[in-house]
Formats: sequence, C-alpha cells, structure tokens
Amino acid sequence: MKSRSFRRTFLCYLACYFPLPNRLRVALHQLAGVHFENPGKVFVGYGVFIDIYSHDCSVAIGEHCIIGTGTRIYTHYLDGGAIPHTFYEGSVNIGDRVFIGTNTVVAKPVTIGSGAVVAANSLITRDVPSYSVVMGVPARVVAEREIKKGIDVRVKINKQR
Repeated sequence: MKSRSFRRTFLCYLACYFPLPNRLRVALHQLAGVHFENPGKVFVGYGVFIDIYSHDCSVAIGEHCIIGTGTRIYTHYLDGGAIPHTFYEGSVNIGDRVFIGTNTVVAKPVTIGSGAVVAANSLITRDVPSYSVVMGVPARVVAEREIKKGIDVRVKINKQR
C-alpha cells in the first residue's frame, strides 16, 4: 500500500518538476492514476501538479484541454473556516475543450464543465458551469460563452460581481 502511494507521488513530482516533453508528462500523470479521454489531445504545461489523495479519488481530463504552467489540481481540501473543520475528498472532472490558465489552483473535488475558461491565478472551490468564464479568488462566473459550429459567437458578461 505504501509503495503504491510513494510511486504515485514520485510520478507526480517527476511529471511536475522536470522539463519533459508534453507527451511524456501526460504519460507520467497517467501512470500516477490520472484518466485522460484522449492523451494525445491534451496539453499539460510545465509545473502542473495533479495530486491524487487516495484510491477513492480520481482526476478525469477530457479532450482538447489546455492546462497552464504552474497549475495545481487537488482531490482533497480542508475547510478551516468551518466549525468543526470539514475535510473534503473526491474526484475532479474536467470536461472537453477546457482552458485553465497559469497558476490556477483547483482546491476541492469539483467538475469543470466543457468549454469553460478559467483565468490565470484563480482558485476553484466550486463547480464551473459549461461554456462559462471564471476568475478570481475564489473563482466566480464573470461571463457566459455562446458557441455555434465551434466558434464563439457571443460572450455575455455578467454585470454583478
């Protein structure tokens, strides 16, 4: 049991901190337990750390996703603001054609819907709807995207913040 956990952690650190080609980074993440719909159609930037806390937790990443450099994806989260403290663990699901900007942190078991755009330096602590644009700490929906035939035809900006 301990050797499997050590192997996962070692593979995650190897994929994160060594300057490797994208295909090799994706392959190392796969060996550590991350599920990619189509590994050849996903870009995982340098320094992306995907932490799988336990065997019950998983990370699934769809096709044509771009995950920016320095992003951290965690399958667990300790909410220290709640009394009593609440510990969350579970799965992170990232849909197809998702863009996650540089240095974003996914800090809870969440689902990021297909076509979503996550701005750089955001903190994701709740589910992100499909075809939405989120930003901030914690991330909030700032715009909705309308897609026709694979092209953005309209972006509706939310006035409230």
